[in-house]
Amino acid sequence: MSARPANRIIRVNSLRFIAKSVSVCSQACSLHDRPPSGMHLRDTQVTLTMVPLSKAGRWRRRREGGGGEEEEEEEEEEERKKERKKKKNEDEKKKKKEKKKKKKKKKKKKKKKKKKKKKKEEEEEEEEEEEKKERRRRRRRRRRRRRRKKKKKKRQPV
Repeated sequence: MSARPANRIIRVNSLRFIAKSVSVCSQACSLHDRPPSGMHLRDTQVTLTMVPLSKAGRWRRRREGGGGEEEEEEEEEEERKKERKKKKNEDEKKKKKEKKKKKKKKKKKKKKKKKKKKKKEEEEEEEEEEEKKERRRRRRRRRRRRRRKKKKKKRQPV
């Protein structure tokens, strides 16, 4: 049984890591209660020096070839590129979100305006209807008055 598995990918707290070195020690491992699967350990009291998978390739190259300065610079440049790309993506997402928010706001405003317009039109229609009714009433009154007057006149002796 080896104390150091050759670049084994293990899971700790649902994160994937590549084991850099495993050494038995007096300190209990704080990441988990039991040793992760696929590791040969004599004891649960273990410390893991772990490298996230994103940096695993770099670590492996450094371990194998000793790691030149040029390679390191290239890797750093690559890392910066990745960061820039990530930032750009985040900015784009933010912009998209803002655009969506604006669009939603505009739509809401338009809807409100439409509602207001409709309400106004309905009120105007109602007013018109009321005026019509009022005119009719007046006409009827006038007619009645005229008829009464005529009848009264007819009844009077000449």
